[in-house]
Amino acid sequence: MLRCCLLILLLAAVTVSAADKAEFGKKLAELQKPLAANPTNAAALFAVAKYCHDIGAKDNEEAAKLAEKYFNDLLKLQPSNALATAYLGSTLTMRARDTFWPTRRLSLVKEGNRLMDRAVTLATNDLTVRMTRAMNNVHMPAWLDREALVRDDLAWLWEQVQQRPAAFVTGDKQDVAHYHGVMLFKAKQKEKAKEIWEAGLALDPNSPEAAEIRAEQKKLK
Repeated sequence: MLRCCLLILLLAAVTVSAADKAEFGKKLAELQKPLAANPTNAAALFAVAKYCHDIGAKDNEEAAKLAEKYFNDLLKLQPSNALATAYLGSTLTMRARDTFWPTRRLSLVKEGNRLMDRAVTLATNDLTVRMTRAMNNVHMPAWLDREALVRDDLAWLWEQVQQRPAAFVTGDKQDVAHYHGVMLFKAKQKEKAKEIWEAGLALDPNSPEAAEIRAEQKKLK
């Protein structure tokens, strides 16, 4: 699962290489072909919007702008599409990353959060919707008042990992374990955090996600 964190807003955008731009343009053109014949093809709109969202998360400003456009087009057709709503909210936090003026950044982040909250209201038990909000919001500063929502999302997602392991890829399971443990540690539940981190590591000790969990475990010493 791609993670769109508010911390990125504080960093300078990474220059997208010419090769990456070319690859993006080629894939984008392929995904846009069905829309040339039928601009209201909802499945095609979602496919191109999601692709642009995922590339936008890699500091591609053009892709983030296109994701916003295509998700908005889809939501005009399907206003209650929870997944599109969640991804549009995530996209707006990327747009904030690429915006210079602080007031505009904050406005975009708040609107993105509002949309992700709406998505969870529309589809409370949707794994991807809850995962999108949790991973997007987990690094947001305390003054945005998102911590309780993130804590609840991660606790629920960890329950789902136990109950429906086949519904998650291993990396996503470990991401949930990582950040659920972080929230528990912050709440001074160190033994529970240790337990969750150990369970996450056991899923794949050699993964990049496992390395991130190990870095958190150092706080226990």
